[in-house]
Amino acid sequence: SVSVLAPSVRVSFGAGKDLVVIPDAPRDKIENVLKTKVLPGFCKAFLSEQSDMGPNGEDVNTWLAGVMDGMVATIDEHVASVLKSVSSKDTKVSLEKQSMSKRNSKVINA
Repeated sequence: SVSVLAPSVRVSFGAGKDLVVIPDAPRDKIENVLKTKVLPGFCKAFLSEQSDMGPNGEDVNTWLAGVMDGMVATIDEHVASVLKSVSSKDTKVSLEKQSMSKRNSKVINA
C-alpha cells in the first residue's frame, strides 16, 4: 500500500479565529494515475527454468526488489505531480474556531 500525507496548516490570529489551510484529497486523480500510468508498466509474465529465478536469470527476490524500487520511484513521481497540480489549483482555505493544540492531517491509502 502507498500512503500519502496531506497535512493541514493552522495559523492563530487570536480571539478564537484560526486560519486553516487543508489541501483537497485528489483520491480519484491518484487512483486514475496509478491504474493508467504506473501499474501497467509493472505487470510482468515470464517463464523460468526454476521457480526462484527471475526473467533475466538472477535470483527472483533480487529481481523483485529491483522492480519494487522502480515502482516506488514511479509512484512517488506521479503522485507528487498530481498533488502539485491540485495544490496549485484547488487548495481550500477556511476559517475555523479550533484550538492550536489540535493537529489535522489526512492520510490517503491508495
